[in-house]
Amino acid sequence: MTDEILETKALKVERDRDGLTGVGNRLAYEHMLRHKNSHTEEIPGSGFFMCDLNDLKGVNDRFGHDRGDEYIRRSADIIREAFPGAPLFRIGGDEFVVQLDGLGQDQVFRGILAMERAVKAYSDGNVFPAGIAAGYAFFDPGKDVSLESTLARADT
Repeated sequence: MTDEILETKALKVERDRDGLTGVGNRLAYEHMLRHKNSHTEEIPGSGFFMCDLNDLKGVNDRFGHDRGDEYIRRSADIIREAFPGAPLFRIGGDEFVVQLDGLGQDQVFRGILAMERAVKAYSDGNVFPAGIAAGYAFFDPGKDVSLESTLARADT
């Protein structure tokens, strides 16, 4: 019985993990949103940091998909290191979301500064200019009717 439980847990981890970056995938992200929406007491204090990699298509076209994959992996590492311990999801080819629950504004600002420095260092050592466009928002009952509207504000 123990082997079956371990195998089931391993399959769930594999199912919820992005194969290229090792971060949570879109399925895990959607599960997190469903969970939070069904546990409304968890919604206040919820926040999200949305990131898009700049010019991934151009990198793929000019330098090949191996370099594009490297760009995605390194960007995931940079985001993860900027927000240690925060759940990170890859929800599209060049899109990432960090769940900011429990982080204060000062921690978010420090994370953004750390990410900007790391992206610049990565870009300086590359043949292409790496960049990450990002925004964040925390749930605001005066503006948001749902977590989806918080996410929409973070993505602008």
